[in-house]
Amino acid sequence: MGCICGKPDLEIEMQQYRILKPFAKGGFSQLFLVEEYKTGHKLALKRIDCYSKTDVERVRNEIDIQRRFGMHPNILSLKCFTDDEIPHGLRFSLIFDFYERGSLQDELTDRRPSCDYINEERVIRLFLQIASAIKFMHSSSPPIAHRSAFFHFSGTELNNSCNYF
Repeated sequence: MGCICGKPDLEIEMQQYRILKPFAKGGFSQLFLVEEYKTGHKLALKRIDCYSKTDVERVRNEIDIQRRFGMHPNILSLKCFTDDEIPHGLRFSLIFDFYERGSLQDELTDRRPSCDYINEERVIRLFLQIASAIKFMHSSSPPIAHRSAFFHFSGTELNNSCNYF
């Protein structure tokens, strides 16, 4: 992780990043909070280690889809990525915006114990934003279903304006 000497931990497309801490782990990837070395801007690093051709193809497909659809306001935008050889495989490092408020799943999990449900107006806004993103993907040529990419609703990000991505 972050080096004592202050040197960057990662370089992608001529941008240098310092890994600050891990903040989530999925079945195939781990997420880290990173800081852009020159600006101090906080971003999210998604690191995926692949040990088969199938895994590599799956990640390359994710990258292609993120690049195609990342301009939609309700789909996370891939800033940059790299792939590096690791023993017996390939490590992909993908950089996205970081949202301090976390994901929609984080909010739902936090609210569950107290039965503090999201109000109807926000549920409708959330539904419309997700539907807009899905419509955008389905209207592409060829159409993309959300399972073709890694657009899981539990990964929907919540920005500081209560908009979901």
